Amino acid sequence: MLFSKLETKPIDPIIGLYQDYLANTNPKKVNLSIGLYFDEQGRIDLMGAARKAALVLAEKNQVKSYLPIDGDREYLQAINELVYGKDNPVLVENRLASVQTLAATGGLRITADALREFAGSTRCWVSDPTWSNHIDIFTEAGYQVGAYSYYNRDLMSYDIEALLADLENKLSERDVVLMHPVCHNPTGADLTEEDWLKVYALIKSKNAILVLDQAYLGYGKGIEEDALAVRLAAQHLDQFVHIFSSSKTFSIYGERIGNVNIKCKDAEQAVVLTSNLKQLIRCCYSTPICNGARLVKTILTTPEIRKTWEAELNAYRERLQNLRKEFVAKLKALGVDFSYIEQQYGFFSFLKLTPEQIQALKNDYGIYALESGRINFAGLNQSNIDYVTNAIAAVIKG
Repeated sequence: MLFSKLETKPIDPIIGLYQDYLANTNPKKVNLSIGLYFDEQGRIDLMGAARKAALVLAEKNQVKSYLPIDGDREYLQAINELVYGKDNPVLVENRLASVQTLAATGGLRITADALREFAGSTRCWVSDPTWSNHIDIFTEAGYQVGAYSYYNRDLMSYDIEALLADLENKLSERDVVLMHPVCHNPTGADLTEEDWLKVYALIKSKNAILVLDQAYLGYGKGIEEDALAVRLAAQHLDQFVHIFSSSKTFSIYGERIGNVNIKCKDAEQAVVLTSNLKQLIRCCYSTPICNGARLVKTILTTPEIRKTWEAELNAYRERLQNLRKEFVAKLKALGVDFSYIEQQYGFFSFLKLTPEQIQALKNDYGIYALESGRINFAGLNQSNIDYVTNAIAAVIKG
């Protein structure tokens, strides 16, 4: 019989933990697992900018026809000007092969297929640790996936020397090096400009291929500042891949809007490569989604709405950083030093806890974090932060 030898696949650990959280009847339960932005009331927030853009589109009453295979070109231009800067040479010289994708996840799969078919890549290196779907996507695309050193739990930060040594020893020509340009998931530990340049020089010397997966623009140090790693790559590397997700940056998770950019040697090569990317897309999902792309380009190209969006995103970022500071201060008052967290950015950080202590938080307090210790700071608010920090201190002290 067909399918008779199949076995049930394990549920994604993040989704599984979230389902456990939903089933828990503890009135004090706290969800620190899934990577969404929650407001002070614990709700998934919808930016006012996204609401305003939706009203503008409703007034236009546009036909929801199929987009071209490569997507909404106005959306792609607006995003690329945001990330690279309007006057960046790669944009002025039309050196980016750009396509709209089904969020960054779809962009990762299109990238994996493209680099395998067009560049002959067979190996992908990911940071240790990384978002688990990085490993799954490239494995399913036929790659041998390995890890390079990144996070040092003794330092509770990234270890640049170990990272460089690993890349030096492991990389071969056409290997893929997958990296997070800002708000590293799951650690929150980001490279400095100096360290990015060291990494890029090494990748270039090995003729390897950099892939930057950017899901959290605006949640690190600022909208402009969070473009640093991408702009440095555009300046210092002859070719690289940049994948962008609009989900969190514009609070439109369910719209599944993203894009892939590949820097080419010139405009002519960019046209040829774009046509080949379109062929991959046509055989996968045919055309991308129109509504989310219209929302994003409306936000970015309407001055009043863009001003609202920038203020809201800045407020989200500042709230997360303030929660980090408050979290550290409350734990310090309880005799626990997690000060390293203040030097990290974005949604996530690791707690310096054992798997047994993480399990105790879940079983005894209804506090849900990944077994690795990763937590999402957006799950904290003024109603639960004391409960969470007291619970952490309790499990540490036994």
